[in-house]
Amino acid sequence: MGRFFYAALIGAAFFATGSLGYAEDPGGKHHKHHKVQEWLSLLSDADRAKLRAAKEQALKDPAVQAANQRRKQADAEYRGLLHKEMLKTDPSLKPLLDTITELKKRADDY
Repeated sequence: MGRFFYAALIGAAFFATGSLGYAEDPGGKHHKHHKVQEWLSLLSDADRAKLRAAKEQALKDPAVQAANQRRKQADAEYRGLLHKEMLKTDPSLKPLLDTITELKKRADDY
């Protein structure tokens, strides 16, 4: 049972970080995300704090909150369709995909 949990956890991390997409699109969107993270890490603490404070303020805006809810709904729809198609290919993945879905829900609650 422990091995299954660790495999599910690794799978969740794999899906959550978009590793599949990165493997399909080197130098594309995921590479850009990595570059942004790299660039942000080079900023001074003061600049990172300013960005963080501005983001926290922007997240209070109702329009931003509504857009975030729409984004979450679209992501949930995408993942549902993706998992459905993956299960058509390999039905034995159901327990793993269910665990990934549960871990994703827990992560979204925080």
